[in-house]
Amino acid sequence: MNCAMRRQSYDEILRVPHDVARIDIPTAYADRRIGFSVVRAIKSKISGLASLEDSLGSGRLHSTAKAELSLISTLLARATYDPPVGMALQTMAAEAAAECAWIAFDSGQHSVADAYYSFGLQAANTAGTACLKSYLLVNLAFQRIEIGQTSDAFILLRAAESAAHEGQAVRVTALVHAVRALVHADWGDATACARATDSARSAIQRSEAHNSTDPAYWVTESVVEFFAGTALLRLGRAKDAIGHFEMLHSGAFPVQRYPRDAAIYYSQAATAHLKAGNFDTAVDCADAALKLLDYVCSARATEAMTHVSRALSRYRTIIPVREFLDRFQERGSSP
Repeated sequence: MNCAMRRQSYDEILRVPHDVARIDIPTAYADRRIGFSVVRAIKSKISGLASLEDSLGSGRLHSTAKAELSLISTLLARATYDPPVGMALQTMAAEAAAECAWIAFDSGQHSVADAYYSFGLQAANTAGTACLKSYLLVNLAFQRIEIGQTSDAFILLRAAESAAHEGQAVRVTALVHAVRALVHADWGDATACARATDSARSAIQRSEAHNSTDPAYWVTESVVEFFAGTALLRLGRAKDAIGHFEMLHSGAFPVQRYPRDAAIYYSQAATAHLKAGNFDTAVDCADAALKLLDYVCSARATEAMTHVSRALSRYRTIIPVREFLDRFQERGSSP
């Protein structure tokens, strides 16, 4: 990494066209006075939206999420309120933007996600919520890794770690380290990768006794291990990765609550077993992922499943593999 790259900041990375995810602000609610009851209602709706996204995936929810952010933006621009209510609305704007960004990312709309992340970071800075700022930054870093921009991700993770420490966001800190392990894996640095994974484990253990509100509610010991397994896969250590996905089978990870994530993790487990030569287990994991796709609409989960099927297609002469590929093809051709 050169000196110019070290000086680059996350705001330089996020230079995106302002109209990519344009938010219309109508004249409704002009001069209407609002209080914390409105903020609480909006908070409840955003929490419900996050739960729906966990269960359904992103494909069905983009318009709903954008409508929530548009409502908050309208209230900020047109309504009247006391300063504490205004700060709370800015916090809600950051939360809604984070949800919109994640939904766009999961749908494969990366430039749209960038615009929402930019909007959310502005709102988080205005509200002074370092916890949300760190969460937005680490999710953006993960998106950058997924599209091969690991240098950008590394810069974003440094900013995210600093903000997480300021906001006492222990689960976000664990996520920062887990995502950083992926960066080091992509760079082929096994030692730094292992160190980042250990830091993620230490942080998630501290979260059990931590009382702060943390937006990374879904980051658990299981998720940290899944990230560790993914990092090992990227390092080419498939056999070592296998054990990190065992929580999918033990019940430690709530598969039915997070079917999209589980489908992705099962796909990665299938990849690990396939590379290790465990064809029957690879097919079992791929089947589990395929069944979960019936419940969610997610470009990322579908892409992960497609990647596994392509890898398995090289072994079509093996009967269990051929039968799975037939099932996968039937699913793709069904209405």
